[in-house]
Amino acid sequence: MGRCHAPPQLPGLGGAVEIASGYSNSTAESSTCANTLIPYNVGTQCTRSASGMARQDGPRRFDHDQGNHLSSSRNYQRNYDYHMRTDNGAGINDQIIYQVAATNINFTNSQWIPTSVPTTYQSNYRNLYSEVLGLVSQPQVAYTRSGNSLTLNPVGQPAFDQSIIPFYNVYFSDTWHMKPTFTMTYSLGWALELPPYEINGKQPSW
Repeated sequence: MGRCHAPPQLPGLGGAVEIASGYSNSTAESSTCANTLIPYNVGTQCTRSASGMARQDGPRRFDHDQGNHLSSSRNYQRNYDYHMRTDNGAGINDQIIYQVAATNINFTNSQWIPTSVPTTYQSNYRNLYSEVLGLVSQPQVAYTRSGNSLTLNPVGQPAFDQSIIPFYNVYFSDTWHMKPTFTMTYSLGWALELPPYEINGKQPSW
C-alpha cells in the first residue's frame, strides 16, 4: 500500500503543521501521533517510504555429465540494485513540516513564564504556550540533488540509485570416476567483482 507522506492539512498551507510533537527539545519530527494535536501523523518514521530491489542477470551454473566425468562452471553475472527513500535516514522527510513547539525559541523566565509556575513544570509550560499561540519553532524538509553539478531537485523528489555491479566468476570443476574404488576431483576458479556504477551518473549505493 502506498503512502501519501505528509501533505498539508488544509489547502493553501506551505507544508504540514505538526502541533505538540512531544515535550522534549528534540529537533526531529515525532515518530508517533500519541501527543500530537493533528488529524493525522506527519512524523518521518511513520510517513517515509523506502524500497530496494536486487536482480541478477547472466549465465548461471552449467553441469556436463559425460561418461566418468562430471564438469561444472560459472561465468558472468550482472547485478542490478535499486534503492529509494524519501527521508534522510534520521528525522527529516522530503515534505515540508512546520513544527509548532518550544524548540529553538528563546524563552526567558522573566518574559514568558509567570513566577507562579514551578521549575519542574516550566518546560511543559513553554511547549503549551508556543502551541496555543502557534509559534513555529522550525521548518523541516530534506532536499535531494542530482547530476554532476548537484542540481537541487524539487520538494518531494526522493533519493534513488540504480547501481550496476559487474561480477565475473569463472569456475571449472571436474569429478573423474577413474575406478570403481577411486574418484578424483580437481577444480580451478577465478572471480572478479568490479566497483559499482550508477546508470544515471550519480554516486552509487549498494
